[in-house]
Amino acid sequence: MKDLQESNQYLQDLLNDNEDEKEMIIFDKKKKKKGKKYIPELKQCVYEVLQNQVSASRVSAVIKAVLKMVNLKANKLPCRTSVLDMNIQRLYLAQAQIVGIFANDQNTVLLTDETSKFGSKFMGYEACDSEGNFWVLGLRDIETKSANDTNKVFKQILNDLDEVSQYDNNETSRNIMSYRCYNV
Repeated sequence: MKDLQESNQYLQDLLNDNEDEKEMIIFDKKKKKKGKKYIPELKQCVYEVLQNQVSASRVSAVIKAVLKMVNLKANKLPCRTSVLDMNIQRLYLAQAQIVGIFANDQNTVLLTDETSKFGSKFMGYEACDSEGNFWVLGLRDIETKSANDTNKVFKQILNDLDEVSQYDNNETSRNIMSYRCYNV
């Protein structure tokens, strides 16, 4: 009988805890199917959690735990695939920021660095603006350190920037490649 009373009390406490939590609307369910979306504050939260090396499959659990600390409960948390989509959005935003900065800055420096990890080689491309800020242009697997492979990977990264810059009608990557590489 005592065990049942303790179990009952435990379940009552859980119910009371859930009643104290207020629901936080982070997903607008009222919009039509194509218009349903998470609020910008949640997307920013996901970007910051990903920035702190939390895997996409654990982001919702982290957000849920933090909300519980302040007696809030989300009306809907993003699944792993939604978090991965937000990660792609984060990459696009970062590339758009780079395009905006380097389209107008003529005093930049291009930097590269290669590293190996677990038998794979990676090449990183960075740029430094005229104010001394470093910006990562991209990181890719590279087969060898040959000039041909290095140039091929660099062109892939510039192509990514081209895709972003085409919406702004500027040629940031073309400027980086022609002006900054050949007129030094």
